[in-house]
Amino acid sequence: MIRFTNRSLLVLPFALSFALAAGFLLPSFAATPAGAPRVEESQPVNIEVLTTGYTAHDPGENGKGITYTGTRARPGECAVDPGVIPLGSLLWVPGYSARYGLVRAEDTGGLIKGDRIDLFFLHRREALDWGERQETVTVWSGDEQKVR
Repeated sequence: MIRFTNRSLLVLPFALSFALAAGFLLPSFAATPAGAPRVEESQPVNIEVLTTGYTAHDPGENGKGITYTGTRARPGECAVDPGVIPLGSLLWVPGYSARYGLVRAEDTGGLIKGDRIDLFFLHRREALDWGERQETVTVWSGDEQKVR
């Protein structure tokens, strides 16, 4: 019998995320939105991207926090160029995924063109602290031909 303590419950998400990143596990979701990739059927693709942070509370934003796909913006989602990374794809982003887990591509943005992604943060300070980082991300899209 496996016993979980409060400490093990804190460590478990990180251990699972590490196993995903290392390729030991592929995530499987019981319910996926229509058109979303079945992750267990896809092969991961590594791609070098420029990452930036954003929040619904940035000056100049409408503050509504609704993504291109119609979901509410939240940690664990990002904006992508759908010509590079298809919407609905799952990504592992070093540094960000350790905190929020796998990231789902649910948004687009006027400045998000090419090999660039915008990661959602709850607070403006977190987004500013993230800054701009060049990262190698792992993408599960269900259609590896579309990931450039």
